[in-house]
Amino acid sequence: MSTKLVLFLLATFLSSAKLQFPERHRRRFSRLSSAKATGDCVFGLCEHAPNYPENVIRRIIRKNSDLHTYFGNIIEPANPVSVSDRFSGADYEPFCKTVDLTVLPKFMKDVDNQERAIANVDGYRQVVKFQTCDFSQGERCFAGSALDHETKCVQKFHVIKLLTVNTGNDTLEYRDFKVPTTCVCTYVQDDE
Repeated sequence: MSTKLVLFLLATFLSSAKLQFPERHRRRFSRLSSAKATGDCVFGLCEHAPNYPENVIRRIIRKNSDLHTYFGNIIEPANPVSVSDRFSGADYEPFCKTVDLTVLPKFMKDVDNQERAIANVDGYRQVVKFQTCDFSQGERCFAGSALDHETKCVQKFHVIKLLTVNTGNDTLEYRDFKVPTTCVCTYVQDDE
């Protein structure tokens, strides 16, 4: 976060009429601005962050009781479908292997590349379930190359809305976030 932005946010936060103990609030703001995601992020969805402002978020959520019904599973992949031959009973494998993940994000970067604190505390959860490409065997599709076309598994994404916390004015705000959805097999035709 740039120094100018931090100073602007600090000035805005400290000028609030609600402040009764400025020194205590300065320390709290300092902790909030230093609450960054760690290396425990998957596609920008970060579950663990030091100094995540959980008590502040819980207080803001309680204050906005009309939004309590919006917590729960936000996005969930369809149940895996077993593709089989109706007559012989043979099972088929998908071209791209996937890994199912369930995440309770604390911080994410929105579609505008701004890091946001996600409202995700005990009793008020936003669960994001998705599939990612399993590149443990490389990026090529299970079938390799077909008909002189090079194949590659590609991660697909979708935009969802999550409830975020604006600690500057104690509000909850919906923001758009890009999350992975599934993995598809693509091909590139050689121009010869």
